[in-house]
Amino acid sequence: MQAPGQRVAQPRSHNRQTALLDAAARVFRQNGYAITTMRDIAAASGMTAGAIYYHYPSKGDLLLAVYREGVRRVTEAVTSAMDAVPAGARTDDGWRRLERAVVAHAQIMLAVHPDDAP
Repeated sequence: MQAPGQRVAQPRSHNRQTALLDAAARVFRQNGYAITTMRDIAAASGMTAGAIYYHYPSKGDLLLAVYREGVRRVTEAVTSAMDAVPAGARTDDGWRRLERAVVAHAQIMLAVHPDDAP
C-alpha cells in the first residue's frame, strides 16, 4: 500500500538503452577505452553523464554492457541464419548451415565497422 504523498515510479515511455549502448560502442571504438570519458558518451548519446552513471556505476560496467549486447546481437544473427532453411532447399547439411552462419557474422560485423570493408 502506498503512503499518502509517496511517488510511484511510472514506466518510462521510451527506453534509451539501445541508443546508449550504440553510442558508447561507437565512442569506445573511435577513441579507445582509456581516452573515452563518460561525458564523451553522454554527448554522443544525448544523455547526461549522471543519467548514464545511474545505470552504469563505472565506465568499465558500461563497456561490459556494450560487449554483452554485441555478443547477443551476433549470436542472434548467426543462430537465426543457421536455422533458416532456404526456400526450395532439398537438403540442409552442416556445411550450408555453417556458410549461412559465417555470412551472417560477416554482415553484422561490417554493419558495425563499415570502414573496415575491403
